Amino acid sequence: TKDIQMLMFIFMPIVLPLIMVLTITGVASSEGVAEMAEDIMIFWSIIVIYFPIIAIMLVSSLLNVEDSGASILASLPLNPRDQMKAKLILMIGIQLISYFLPVIVLLMNPAFVPFIGLFIAWYPIVLVFLMVMFQMKLRLLGRCKYKYVLEEVNIQHKVWKWVFLISTQFLICIGFIIIGSMLLVFFNILVMTVTLLIISLVSLSILYVTLNLMFPKEFGKRKMIGIRATFRKHPLLGTMILLITYYCFFYIPEFVLLPFTLLIEMLPIMARILISVLVSFGIIGLFWLYIVPKGFRLPNDDETFSDFTKSIRLTGRHLIRNILIGVGVSLIVFLSVFIFGNIFGTHIWDLDVILGDPLTSPGYGWFIFILMLIPGIWEEVSFRGVITSLNQKRYSQKITLVIVSVLFGLFHLTNLIAGIPAILVIPQVFYAGLLGFIFGYMVIRTNSLIPGIVAHYLINSVGQFFLYITVADEISLVLFLIIGLGIVPAIFGCLFVWFVTPSKKRETIDF
Repeated sequence: TKDIQMLMFIFMPIVLPLIMVLTITGVASSEGVAEMAEDIMIFWSIIVIYFPIIAIMLVSSLLNVEDSGASILASLPLNPRDQMKAKLILMIGIQLISYFLPVIVLLMNPAFVPFIGLFIAWYPIVLVFLMVMFQMKLRLLGRCKYKYVLEEVNIQHKVWKWVFLISTQFLICIGFIIIGSMLLVFFNILVMTVTLLIISLVSLSILYVTLNLMFPKEFGKRKMIGIRATFRKHPLLGTMILLITYYCFFYIPEFVLLPFTLLIEMLPIMARILISVLVSFGIIGLFWLYIVPKGFRLPNDDETFSDFTKSIRLTGRHLIRNILIGVGVSLIVFLSVFIFGNIFGTHIWDLDVILGDPLTSPGYGWFIFILMLIPGIWEEVSFRGVITSLNQKRYSQKITLVIVSVLFGLFHLTNLIAGIPAILVIPQVFYAGLLGFIFGYMVIRTNSLIPGIVAHYLINSVGQFFLYITVADEISLVLFLIIGLGIVPAIFGCLFVWFVTPSKKRETIDF
């Protein structure tokens, strides 16, 4: 009976995708090549959504098969590394058949032949799902004091660990769907496939290295270290993981609100927008204030909320002074934007941009003061708080300031995925990096996030009034953004902060 159960573990992951493809192929068989291309994209979506489930099925069943009493794997070697290799090879083999058997069936239809290269290029993505599930399961449930084993020995909070494992699979799934869809919309299927192939191959390379660290060839030669400790030991790696996860969290509010769509559609449009913004604010706040310190244990190991806020400098010390410094920097930015806005174009005096009706004004109207709470607070908590504190464990304050500023600028490249024109995004990367330098410099000089939060919020909200200009051409626009919103505010903003902060700070943090 147990061996039949084992046979089902192998059989079901193979037969389920085949049934799914045969069902769809029956519907698509009479269509032309143009319609078949649309079906290919349907298959792409199914692959990305379905194979995380296959990975969960394989890992949950085959890693626990000894507990069921099955004899088919009784001859596995005793060495944990050899056991890992044996089971991983078995799972990859089953997944390989599960993936390519439906593709072979599709080739019976001549219209699918031109697309066979796409399915081959997408296979590494399927491997990523399996490798991530395999490693995370071992890290959460198979960690002993000095080694990892395939058995479930660390079973505390087992239910929540499985919830986390499954949620991670589908977060990766959402990421691939979003990136693939955006690349397809803005470019073409070739760019989409090549980009996703590169991402998946890089991910597999990282997973291969981390797997070898978990199961070294010579046991005991490497010191045992958890994945969260690895993020603290290698802060740039931890930073990349945080930023990728942070970006994925931007899309979670849509899924949270999905069950309430019919109810929300009955509300006025401003109420719907307000609910969306408040849910986004809460979910992103949950990520940075709870999941990051308690789940990722960054920037430090397990610590209380009070200790966490102190470590990221989110304190109320010298509150009035810090608020005034933030206001002063924002005034410098406003003055620079106003002057250079009139040099490279013409400023339009229209208070409706920030005070008018959000549905009829040329900007967001008064709603801008609610909307900009999200970047004003959480981008500072993330970049100047968690990420800065994390990288200061390894790098000096100056190097950390430069690293975080560059990453802050580059992070705005994600606006390309949102559909913002490149002529606006590319200069934004530059001036956002320079503004990030000012915010970081304020944090270091005052030992507080408050000045950066105040300045960031005011620039994003009130600053829209000063940014409402017309320019003659794209060159003038780019020069205005880089010089008027980037270089000049960075220089004079840093000089202002240097001048108003206490002299004792100047002795330790001086450029």
